[in-house]
Amino acid sequence: MDTSGSTIDMKVSDWKIKTIERKRGRMKFQLKLNKEETEGFKEFSTHLKPADMNDQEWLRAIFYKGLEKIQQDLMEGMEKYMEEHADEMDASAMQDVVDASGSSEIIE
Repeated sequence: MDTSGSTIDMKVSDWKIKTIERKRGRMKFQLKLNKEETEGFKEFSTHLKPADMNDQEWLRAIFYKGLEKIQQDLMEGMEKYMEEHADEMDASAMQDVVDASGSSEIIE
């Protein structure tokens, strides 16, 4: 594995991504990589993809791990904001109460 420190320039604005809505609530993503990105992904996959996973399973795992990371970052940011602004949060606290019928009422 080459660890010489070379990097891949990933310009998100240049990415070609197609999202296709399918029947029965399904969705298809098509991501086109340039030559450099393709080589980088193949190198990454060659060294890290588990032998018992096919390419589809591997791509899904990467996709969902990315979503989990984004969600984790958002939660950490929200927790940090709430800690930094605890006084403001306490002063403006509201409680949303839902009764058995499903109707909602905000209590200050």
